Amino acid sequence: MPPRKSPRKSPRKSPRKSRGPKRSRRRKSPKKSRRRKSIKCKYGVLKNPVKLPSGRKRYCKLAKSRKRSRARRKSPSKTYYTITQYTKNKAKKLGVTVKRSTNNKKKLDVFKHGKKIASVGAMGYKDYPTYWKTEGKDKADKRRKAYKMRHEKDRHKKGSNGYYADQLLW
Repeated sequence: MPPRKSPRKSPRKSPRKSRGPKRSRRRKSPKKSRRRKSIKCKYGVLKNPVKLPSGRKRYCKLAKSRKRSRARRKSPSKTYYTITQYTKNKAKKLGVTVKRSTNNKKKLDVFKHGKKIASVGAMGYKDYPTYWKTEGKDKADKRRKAYKMRHEKDRHKKGSNGYYADQLLW
């Protein structure tokens, strides 16, 4: 017969010296705020995420009632780009039409045969006619030369946004 094995015993811990109730022996790190960081969204601030029935998390309380939040917000004053005669003349030569862009970050939408083919000109920047109007022809010519050098790669490809920006705005 094979020799019997004794039942396994859990390893004994060394006896603790009596110091009263057991305390955690974790090192204390320098004081850090233990508050949860609040999560921001465009409607407000929510510290704890809300779990939706679909299993996703939503971090904003006001996302449900958008109508109410829109009424309270002030609408930002929008600045629009006025299309100059210079741009209209250039568009006519290219055989396209230009309208104010539907994209708030762009100046112009370019259309060919009624179909939109490009959105050009960032709203935060000036263009040749604007420089000419505000700072004079000399400054405008310098800025035009700098623009053409900076966009040398993308302004020659016909039909691209860079091409239309170069042709219409510079």
